[in-house]
Amino acid sequence: MYKPLSSRLLAISCVIIMATLLFSQVFAWLSATNIAMLYLLMVMMLSAYYGRQAGIFSAVLAVLAFDFFFVEPRLSFSVEDWQYLITFAVMLISALTVSQLINTLRDGQQKSDAQAEQNQQLYLFAKQLVSALTPQDIFAICQEFIETNLALKVAFYLSPNALANSEEMIFGDFTEHEKRTLTRFLAQDLASANMFYDADNHYFPLKGQTRLRGMMRIINPQAIAKTRLETIASLVAVALERWHYIDVSEQQMWQIKSEQLRNSILSAVSHDIRTPLTIIYGLADQLSTELRDSTHQDRIRQICQHSLHLNKMVSSLLELSKLQSGHVVLKWEWLPVEELIGSALQELKPLLHKHPIVLPQSLDAVIYGDELLLQRVISNLLDNAIKYCQGEGEIKIGVKSEADTFYLSIANPAPLMTHAQLTHIFTPFQRLAHTSHPHGIGLGLAICQQIIHAHHGDISCHCETAPDSQQSYVVMTIRLPTPLQPQVPS
Repeated sequence: MYKPLSSRLLAISCVIIMATLLFSQVFAWLSATNIAMLYLLMVMMLSAYYGRQAGIFSAVLAVLAFDFFFVEPRLSFSVEDWQYLITFAVMLISALTVSQLINTLRDGQQKSDAQAEQNQQLYLFAKQLVSALTPQDIFAICQEFIETNLALKVAFYLSPNALANSEEMIFGDFTEHEKRTLTRFLAQDLASANMFYDADNHYFPLKGQTRLRGMMRIINPQAIAKTRLETIASLVAVALERWHYIDVSEQQMWQIKSEQLRNSILSAVSHDIRTPLTIIYGLADQLSTELRDSTHQDRIRQICQHSLHLNKMVSSLLELSKLQSGHVVLKWEWLPVEELIGSALQELKPLLHKHPIVLPQSLDAVIYGDELLLQRVISNLLDNAIKYCQGEGEIKIGVKSEADTFYLSIANPAPLMTHAQLTHIFTPFQRLAHTSHPHGIGLGLAICQQIIHAHHGDISCHCETAPDSQQSYVVMTIRLPTPLQPQVPS
């Protein structure tokens, strides 16, 4: 920073006076041209040291001193030789030009130094953000940086679902009107979101790579600081997004580990339960031959029935654990769809007396897969359709083949399901709350999904309403890839 202008002008005047006294002592040995060059050199040095305004003043003062003391007639501002006027003009223009260039260079250097200092501050700020462990830490670091370096007040608003915890986060004071306005703003497209302002505040969007994460509010920012504030908002958005993805990856890692632990526990427990179940069933069967009265026979029959049901659930647990571990080896072969559906219907024949089955006109398609596993899928889906069929409605089976894809659908009359129910319908141990069937633990559809995924296909569920009867249906759809079938020699 320069000293006050009056102090600089006084210092320059003193320097010019002392230089003039010195030049007058050596004037006998130096020509007027050399004296002019010495004045010009002095003006350049004073301009570089004291700044532009002082440089202009020194140039004018040097020309006047040179004219008064060293140009004939001396001690007068009059000039005998008009060529000295050209010397004066060149000297003044040169001094002003050099002064302007030097001060322009100085201003550029000062701006460069200021920019370098700002970049260093932003680098240290970004380095601090990397060490932040929570969004609150990020906000606190940003608040301290802005208040220290820009002397401004800052606040942050993150809408629900902006981060992994899906909670609204507020750092600072926001009115209800501001919250509603910012929530609407954050719902818009990422590319169209820009800084906006009102009478007292400026709002900077925190733009992530995929979506808007929140808003940064600054109270009365200076115009010169807006570019820095946009950079700060970008750094905060990057830090929030980094924390978000770290949190999501940690949640997924713990979910995978807990799923693996649960599967290993289920597998171990299921193996240990199977042996006593077999013993219980064998002893009950032996008692049925020894105790002939009707009371004991009824109780023994219930023991056998529940033992078989429990054994079936244990088998389902083991099968699901094996499928999820990826240890299932498929026996690939070409299978007629008609035989798969026929075997499943034959297996469930005792349950079909109340529900007519509507088959497609043609079942000529063939699919490529494991016969036992695919038959298990169709049986599970039909059994599920029978359990949840509304009234005595008919169950519809649909088949469609395209160039390289096979579709199988099973639909049963049922109340419309909510989005949450459809989302979690294939989750293990999930059952509909309104079901009237107490048996089962919610593994049938999960097993179907794992089997279909092992065949590189997918299974989905949706609801639809028949246009003629307004009856709602729950439709399970299987999609399986169909490779090119080999030609059979004639």
